[in-house]
Amino acid sequence: MLWDIMGEESFRQLPKTSYFFGADALIAIADISRKETLDALHEWVDAAEGVAGKKLPVILIANKTDLEWDVDEEYIKKFTEDVGAIGYVFASAKTGKNVEVAFEKMAQELLKK
Repeated sequence: MLWDIMGEESFRQLPKTSYFFGADALIAIADISRKETLDALHEWVDAAEGVAGKKLPVILIANKTDLEWDVDEEYIKKFTEDVGAIGYVFASAKTGKNVEVAFEKMAQELLKK
């Protein structure tokens, strides 16, 4: 089952108490044309793991590669290291580029368990 949790700050309390309960993985999506969306993901990962009660496999989708980037690949790598993510994928929901790749990588990670 997949839940799409929007990243608006005003919605943060609801996911903390409901959507993350029983989570087995986290696909974190950031808009790379807006650095603050990547920075905010630290809190989301912490919240998800806190509710799930365990370390979750996380993969980052660096979305909107079709736009001008506000972060570089080194910044993306640092995020993945900081949260212990299994990796990252550059994607564009607009063009469909690499969207399936991220889900396939996460599925492969979950099948290892």
